[in-house]
Amino acid sequence: MQLKEFLTGDERAVSPVIGVILMVAITVILAAVIGTFVLGLGDNVQSNVNAGANINFDDANNAVDVTWTTKGTASKLQVVVEDIDGGSSTVNSGSTTLNDVGQVHSFSAEDTDELRVTITAIKDGQKTVIQQTTDSV
Repeated sequence: MQLKEFLTGDERAVSPVIGVILMVAITVILAAVIGTFVLGLGDNVQSNVNAGANINFDDANNAVDVTWTTKGTASKLQVVVEDIDGGSSTVNSGSTTLNDVGQVHSFSAEDTDELRVTITAIKDGQKTVIQQTTDSV
């Protein structure tokens, strides 16, 4: 008899508890999604400025050539070359701006200078570093 009572006992409370938990979870998720749209939290997202550039360390001529290869969304590229080997800076022009695709700028340096080249894409005041490379000439 005890086995029969065990199998036919009142276990209906499990289903309503699970149902209530699921309904509360769905309500919380819906409130979060609606709140995000109402408060406009996704409106401030901006895409990064992008462009393509090529950096060529020319050991034979002790120079670094930077070429703007792909326009992307950038209106110009800012190129900064830094002498990072601890010596005095010997780069002829540490910074320049490229305004057109295909434009090339060459920076000369002394032999064995370790240089860091940083290229930043710029559009409407928004800046994104698109490439940074360190090498010796």
